[in-house]
Amino acid sequence: MNVLVTGAGGPAGVCVIKSLRGRFRVISTDIDPLASGLYLSDKGYITRRADDPRMVADLIRIGKRERAKVLLPTVQEELVVLAQSRRRFERAGIIPVVSGEESLAIATDKARTYAFFRGEPYAPKVFTGSRVDFPVVVKPTASRGGRGFYLCEDSDELRVALARNRRAFASSVIMEYARGTEYSVYGISRPDGVPILVVPVRRIQAVGESKKAEAVANASLERVARDIATKLHLVGPWNIQLMKSGNRVTLIEVNPRFAGTTSLVVASGVNLPELAIKVFLGQKIAPKELRFRNHLLMTRYNEEVFLTPAEVLNRRR
Repeated sequence: MNVLVTGAGGPAGVCVIKSLRGRFRVISTDIDPLASGLYLSDKGYITRRADDPRMVADLIRIGKRERAKVLLPTVQEELVVLAQSRRRFERAGIIPVVSGEESLAIATDKARTYAFFRGEPYAPKVFTGSRVDFPVVVKPTASRGGRGFYLCEDSDELRVALARNRRAFASSVIMEYARGTEYSVYGISRPDGVPILVVPVRRIQAVGESKKAEAVANASLERVARDIATKLHLVGPWNIQLMKSGNRVTLIEVNPRFAGTTSLVVASGVNLPELAIKVFLGQKIAPKELRFRNHLLMTRYNEEVFLTPAEVLNRRR
């Protein structure tokens, strides 16, 4: 089967490509001709940004040319656009692995996410008025990879952080600084929104993306992540970041897509990208495909891809 993967230059895209190689023919796309995943795939293409109205036509054209049956997006900014264009893809014989528009509109906006879960025991405290209990965290309502994240200890730092994000991202949220151990919880949900798998990953060392991590079974984290995914009616792959301190679990953010530590979950015995494909194609999933190896540790290192000028993709083919 041929599978189309977007975001070949990001950690999530590379993880998905590596997880599918040898099992599927992988066609990847990215806006950067030097995105490493383009050269780890069977075929790579340069495409337009998510805010370009021609992006969808690009992906459909590539998918039809390569006879791709499934589209696996890994770029947050693409998700809502792809969900809105679901029927266009399906008419072209391509199944986009994304949640519904309403679910994505909430999950990809931190302000709407926190408002949606207000009153839940795991909801973070969000400050909207002049009264703020320091320290607090400032972050854009829509961003990824730690961009625009500021820890503020006083009102002066808060003003600077808000001003910077106003220029770069337009809007921000101010939330409590949740202390504890950070977890990145992975899951796959059926088309009816019921999670079939939850794998908590403890982030040992992380600046943006995790460099060191551990797959850890934890009933309280799994219960909270299932509840969040179910209430949002997420479908296919998702990643929910939680902070745990003692008995308290706090929601940090929701990523309704694959994330950068997907490779650890795959190495633990659960191939998330392949499971997502099976879920959307309605294929049977064996119980052993949902069992992961507890306490498997990951430490990440850089790996280079070397290219001659003639090998660099420089046009949309």
